Amino acid sequence: MAPATRGTAVSLFAPRFFLGQSLGVMGATHILATAGIVPMLLIAAVATPAIGLTLAWLLALHRRKTAT
Repeated sequence: MAPATRGTAVSLFAPRFFLGQSLGVMGATHILATAGIVPMLLIAAVATPAIGLTLAWLLALHRRKTAT
């Protein structure tokens, strides 16, 4: 990756990473305060693999489109 492109990629990634972390903590705190720890952990246990599988599927779809 070219240095200029790498800088652009990092500058686009970093704010989204920290915003996602902040929103995740806010959401978990809200769920914890309203429903308790068990529902919060269950939601995290279901959502984490679901998000991972969805992103893997989207990446595979993108690679198939760009390969042709």
